[in-house]
Amino acid sequence: MAKLQTGFKGKIEVIKILLSLVMNTNLSIETHNAASRLVCMTVSKIYESGQETIIEKGYEILALLNSSQQNGNISILAYVMSLVFLLKITGIQKSFIESGTVRKILGFMALCNDDLQVCYNCLVILWILSYRPAIIPIIEDRKNEAIESIKKVLQMYRREKVVRISCMFFKNVIGNEKCLEILIDCDIYKEVTNLLNRQWQDKEIVQNLELIEKTLNDNYKVLSSFEKLKKQVQDRVLRWGPMHTDMFWAENFKMAEENDFDIIKQLVVLLNDESIQTQAIACYDLGQFARYYPFGRNVLEKLNGKNIILSKMQSPDPKLKENALIAIQKIMISDWQKVSGKENK
Repeated sequence: MAKLQTGFKGKIEVIKILLSLVMNTNLSIETHNAASRLVCMTVSKIYESGQETIIEKGYEILALLNSSQQNGNISILAYVMSLVFLLKITGIQKSFIESGTVRKILGFMALCNDDLQVCYNCLVILWILSYRPAIIPIIEDRKNEAIESIKKVLQMYRREKVVRISCMFFKNVIGNEKCLEILIDCDIYKEVTNLLNRQWQDKEIVQNLELIEKTLNDNYKVLSSFEKLKKQVQDRVLRWGPMHTDMFWAENFKMAEENDFDIIKQLVVLLNDESIQTQAIACYDLGQFARYYPFGRNVLEKLNGKNIILSKMQSPDPKLKENALIAIQKIMISDWQKVSGKENK
């Protein structure tokens, strides 16, 4: 470590030594892990000291890191910890985003959701990159499930550091209209409300939670309109969110009459969609329609919706089976107000 205190040339020599260790396949993975973290830490410190010429070396190290991780020469934890240091270099951030490697980080969060340190370092990487406009299209792409991945980590770990970095990420992206829409669709409002009911030592966490809650609440009605539900149905991709809640259907059930119950007809079609989630949400929505709309169950019977939902009760998927069962209960029972039971949201 003493060499790290020498001049610029001395630090370059240290980097060369560390890189040789990373590239030596005869060494243990523990050695590779330690060398990877140290070389990224060293390059980051040099950059912070004003030596921007180190950026070129940073590109080389990024390529080596990616290769080493793909070949199994360094662990996932060492890889993401190394990236946290390396991505402090602004130029590297852009290259990293453009390479598409952000999707790998999102994949790690799902793959290693039982590993707090991996998840936390992935969150830090996403937060660092959230200052770059280039990452917004990746977050906007619903196939990447970026917001959903962060929500799952938040639900699993209520640690202060996880909540802090997640809030900082949300705060950075919430100003983007599409990202705001996804945050509302993913019901981040509920997570934020739950977190606000806890005690936090860090006042900044509370301030960020309050800001996020207010922004989501102010935009909820605009982004949970019936028109938005119609668009989801037309796109044939249903996602849990504000349009698939008891409150939404209580307020909007009359809108289902439009064009001779066209949206109900489309939801019945989606009961046989390839996506299990879309099927489950279609069951939920049709059950809510039957609950609130007078003679709604008669409409569903004419469209054969009731029989299709009944068949879904035999599904091996527990989520679909549960939503089908709840929907049938709502269809079959005429006076739902007398019944109290669990609703899936």
